[in-house]
Order: sequence, then structure tokens, then C-alpha cells
Amino acid sequence: MIGWPIIRHSIWRLNGTDRQFSILKAVPSEAAEWVKLKERTDRKLLTLELPQENLGQPAYIGIDSGSDDGITLFPEQWTRWRSAHPWQPVTLVAYFNPAAGIVVSEVSWAEDVDLFGLTLRGVAISRANPVQIQLMPTGTVAILGLAALLRLDVIFDGKSGVTYAHPLITQPKRYKHNRLGAVFVPAGLEGNDLVAHVVEGSPAAMAGLKDGDILLKIDQLDVTSWQTTPGILPLSRFWEQAPGTRLRLKLKRAGKVVVCNVELRTILGP
Repeated sequence: MIGWPIIRHSIWRLNGTDRQFSILKAVPSEAAEWVKLKERTDRKLLTLELPQENLGQPAYIGIDSGSDDGITLFPEQWTRWRSAHPWQPVTLVAYFNPAAGIVVSEVSWAEDVDLFGLTLRGVAISRANPVQIQLMPTGTVAILGLAALLRLDVIFDGKSGVTYAHPLITQPKRYKHNRLGAVFVPAGLEGNDLVAHVVEGSPAAMAGLKDGDILLKIDQLDVTSWQTTPGILPLSRFWEQAPGTRLRLKLKRAGKVVVCNVELRTILGP
């Protein structure tokens, strides 16, 4: 891994169209017509000032190419976007962060989203966790992960502290995501049971899964020993399989064993 402070004085380009990364000797003339973003040099994570202000104050985005995410919106922006797009389908992602603990977050899909003068099209969006919020300066509205960066042609000119961004209007590629619409996580750091969180209207919900179900088996795989048996985790590899994949889930609900047969389908994407 190469951190931003090491290469911040170089000029480098990420071309989302052909998915190529290159180091440049100079900024090409075509970039003069692109959206210009000024770098904040007091941050370890690459932080850029957006063209438009938010309520009279500078608005910022962070760049995290080490993340597979799309756009991670900060709470105010996430709430505003979800309120304006209540019909957009959502799925879930679950992960462990040493500082934030176990995080379960909604992920949705935006045909276009405006970040104060920078508009991205065809990208997954989610809500930032508390640790991400603490890392960024006041006024930050979002962090762009690799999936969002690949929806841009972008040139980072570390020599002048300016980034040039050209949003793509091409059809996005298939987005790898949770096609079950449910995740199973421990109730706490010391918990052993993998407890279900289910999105309403998802393939999981349509198959009969409910919040609070405890996962016992995926097909023939016994997951109850996930803490001690290598190879059980990550469970996301099951939910991210191709649309049409069928899974047999054995669960415990209110002390009784139930079986749900679910078929994965595309929830997010073009």
C-alpha cells in the first residue's frame, strides 16, 4: 500500500473508463475544462474542497482508494438523499471496525448524485460510520472509495494541490454487492449467535427471513462454529454470488428450527 503523503507531490491519473493508473509528467490540456478541486494539505487522507459551498461554508470530500465502496455520505447528506429517493432499493453490508465495533449499514444505488458541484452517475452510496466522520474535517460531505473513483476520469496534481475530475456518463459495470438483502452478525463482541438483519422487500424477506433469526447452516455448511473454524467467514462470499443462485438457509427462530430457500437477485446496479 502507498499512502497519499508519499506521492502527494507527483501527478497521477486514474482513468475510470479503461481502469488504468498512470504517473504523468504534466497535466494534460484537456483537464482545463474539468471540475477543479483544491487539496487541503493539512490532512493525511487526501481531502478536496468542492466547487460549491454548503450553507456558506466550504464543503469537502475525502478520497480513499483503499476502500471498495462507492460514495460514503456523511449523515446529513445521507438522510437528505434517502428522503428524496425513498423508492430506491437498499441492501446491507456488515463489517467490523476496531474503533467503531460491529457496523451494519444500508447501501443504495444512485443514478446520479450531486456533491456540491461534482456529479457522479451510476454509483453505490452508503452512510459513513463514526470513525470515518472523526477522520475528516468539519464540512466533509462524503468519502469516495474505489467504486466511485472508477466513475471518474481524475487527475491528482500534487505539485499544485489541485485535482481535476471528469465524471463518466458511460454505463457502469456490474456492482459486486449483497444480493440477499440480509446480514448475520453477533449481537455483541462476545456473542456467538449470528443474528439476522433483514431489509424489507429483499430476496431474504420474500423467502421468509426475519430480523432476529439465528443462522445455523448455509446449504451444508454449519456456521455455528464460525469463531473457531477457519474458512467459514466471510459470509459475504455467499451473498455476492451471481443472480439466480439458490441458497438453503437453516435458522433458529424463537427456539424452533426453520428453513428458508432463497434466490439471490440483483438489488443494486444499472
